[in-house]
Amino acid sequence: MTQHNNRNASRKFITTVACQIETKIYASHEKIFDVNDDTDCLFIVERGSVFSKGKVLHQHDTFGEEVFYTQGRRGYIAVTLSECVLLSVSRNALKVAFEES
Repeated sequence: MTQHNNRNASRKFITTVACQIETKIYASHEKIFDVNDDTDCLFIVERGSVFSKGKVLHQHDTFGEEVFYTQGRRGYIAVTLSECVLLSVSRNALKVAFEES
């Protein structure tokens, strides 16, 4: 694949994913997901703070990356530390983007 084709494939992938992003708003101290919940989407912190896997996450941090490599259950909890705006991308949206690019 040429550099031009790679660039077009990357743009198509990004555009496809961007069109599938959902915005979710959570109150402070709200559970985003729990242990054994389905591994069904990736999250990006747009605003606020999230506690996940022993870390405090802030704007532009991501969590739920296991959506890329497992179809199992979550092995940890994610909870908001403040009111949060999160962006989420489902496993299905990522799958479609990979297939179309």
